Amino acid sequence: MRPSLVFLTALIIASPLIIPGVPAQPQRSVELVTGDFAPYTGSALEKGGPVTRIVVAALENAGLRATILFRPWARGYRMVSEGSVAGAFPYIRTEQRESEVLFSDAIYTAREVVVATAEGPVEFTGEVASLAGLRYCLPLGYAVQPDLEPLVNDGSIQLVRPESMEACSLLVQRGRADFYVPNVLTFHDHRRHAPDLIISGPPLARTDNFLIVPRGVPEATQLLRRFNAGLQTLRESGAYESFFLTYGQNDPLYGEL
Repeated sequence: MRPSLVFLTALIIASPLIIPGVPAQPQRSVELVTGDFAPYTGSALEKGGPVTRIVVAALENAGLRATILFRPWARGYRMVSEGSVAGAFPYIRTEQRESEVLFSDAIYTAREVVVATAEGPVEFTGEVASLAGLRYCLPLGYAVQPDLEPLVNDGSIQLVRPESMEACSLLVQRGRADFYVPNVLTFHDHRRHAPDLIISGPPLARTDNFLIVPRGVPEATQLLRRFNAGLQTLRESGAYESFFLTYGQNDPLYGEL
């Protein structure tokens, strides 16, 4: 058995009974990985950002103390699939990933939009065909937005692959890519350093974001079950919303369109 999963087995055996609505005292540490995805997660954000805080609090409700690592997204996913960490967040669901990892209940739902410049060639009509022939900026380690996957696969859309979503915002502003697809909150964060960016057309999609764990490992399945229960307790207590109060109740973190 992989070392991290041996450790996870010990966590499950040693942890106490969890009473819904009563926060449990953390007993052991479970190691998770995330990346820089401001303003949701990030090593430079207060306590790792609101999504990191939600994950930590949900695990505390389940009697577990989370140790959070910040790594590039592709490396973080590889660490989960190899079993060197217990899980990673936040990741969207794709067909390929479903064959490799298991997904928690949704941590949050975000509204994804096509972002370009007013002077550029992008005029998104709501139909993905209107993006054919353009350059789509997508950071390494990120999954292609599912609605755009057919156009990427047949070569109708060209991928530009920098290291980060923030890099995409700068490449689009400088004309080295035509568009990228962040969620609305990330778009507003990027406009602080790329003020020429605009949202083109209607929202492209609503996307759920999850904690992922290795597939085929019973201990990982138990971790998911406990995380989901802790997340549900967080929602029912009303504490979940408090993590996002700085962004306003109608923010897309709440899944509003």
